[in-house]
Amino acid sequence: TGLPWLVKRASMFKTLPPTVVLESTSLIAGNCFAFQGNATIALKVPRGSAPSDALSDGSEGQAMDFSIRRIEIEQPARWRVPNPATAPRHFTVSGHSGAGSGGAGLSEHLGDFEYVLSAPALQAFVLERPLVLPASLQLDFVGGGWGQSHTCVYRVRAFCS
Repeated sequence: TGLPWLVKRASMFKTLPPTVVLESTSLIAGNCFAFQGNATIALKVPRGSAPSDALSDGSEGQAMDFSIRRIEIEQPARWRVPNPATAPRHFTVSGHSGAGSGGAGLSEHLGDFEYVLSAPALQAFVLERPLVLPASLQLDFVGGGWGQSHTCVYRVRAFCS
């Protein structure tokens, strides 16, 4: 029968969890967070995750203010994937600072961006204003990408300064 072939084919269309976008392994076609329509990816930055060089003028234990100023989205090179048009297109970034009264936190819009299919595979997006840590980022992918039935997001990185 053709059952082994069908099982293998079905495994090709199984989506991975959103945490795959945080992996540091090399990009492999299909090793992505795949979705249809709109999707949200939230990145939480825990307390105490500041880079070790973010300490103020040699005083131990006093962290300087640092913030997220840009994010990067990395997709495989177009020639490495069967359908490059599954890359994301339009997305919005918002931040939640956790700095509100009573721990409620403040949510703010940080920018609307477009991943350009004809540009390099690794693209950086500078936020409209920095998001002070500790915080969480939310990326909302809207509109279904470049017209395909699904969208694949491979890597998302946030950078502090």
